[in-house]
Amino acid sequence: MKTKLAPPSLHRPSLLLWLLYTIRLRQFTAQVKARLYERLAERTRIARELHDTLLQSFQGLLLLFQRARNLLPERLAEAIQLWTQRWMERSRRL
Repeated sequence: MKTKLAPPSLHRPSLLLWLLYTIRLRQFTAQVKARLYERLAERTRIARELHDTLLQSFQGLLLLFQRARNLLPERLAEAIQLWTQRWMERSRRL
């Protein structure tokens, strides 16, 4: 939202000060916006990275649970061993 400042009367020193103030205000606003967009981009990148990493980890765990569940009725000991080995490997990576 831009606020328009009315220029002062035609006295030269006042007009010059008003112009300098307006220019500096625009520069400052541009700097603040640039920093804000940089922070927003970095936060978005971090959030996306965390989301992708967690999603991939959960998908891997779901596949592991599915495989262990399929082994349970026939080979219980093997399923438990498989599950514990993989769980430990994944927990070390995270």
